[in-house]
Amino acid sequence: MAGVVVLGLDPGSRVTGFGVVAEVSGQARLVEAGTIRTGDKDMAARLGIIFSKVAAVIERHGPAEAAMENVFVAENTASALKLGQA
Repeated sequence: MAGVVVLGLDPGSRVTGFGVVAEVSGQARLVEAGTIRTGDKDMAARLGIIFSKVAAVIERHGPAEAAMENVFVAENTASALKLGQA
C-alpha cells in the first residue's frame, strides 16, 4: 500500500512532463511518468489539452502534493508568459 503520493510537473506550452512518485515502505517509487504533447494548436487548445491530461493523472493517482519545476526565463518575456499560462 502506498503512502504519500506526489505529482511533479515540468510545464511547457507544447510539451509538459509529469511524474508521479509514491512512498512505499519508506522508499520513493516511481508510479508513472510521461509527457503531454500539444502540437501546433492555438494556445487555448493547448491549455485545454494540458488541463484534461493532468486532471486524468490526478484522477488515476490522487496525489496529496504537487511540485512544479522552477522556470528560468532570462530575456524572453513572451516565453515567460506562455509558461505561466501552462
